[in-house]
Amino acid sequence: MNDITFDAICRQLEQRYHVNIEIQDGELKEKKFTIILTSNDDLKGILAMVCDFNGVAYYFNATNETYMISAAH
Repeated sequence: MNDITFDAICRQLEQRYHVNIEIQDGELKEKKFTIILTSNDDLKGILAMVCDFNGVAYYFNATNETYMISAAH
């Protein structure tokens, strides 16, 4: 996927892995980059990679069963 927004990648991951992902930073949603996903990729590995690349972090909120992406602490 070339020149795709972080938000669009998260929407695709939601569909592929049947999860909810929330980006808590509006500017981050519009950030664009290129990513190659294969059928062997696992969700946590993908999230770790894109978050590390963008200087943010993710965690799983068990209360609402959503992966939250926000500024790294």
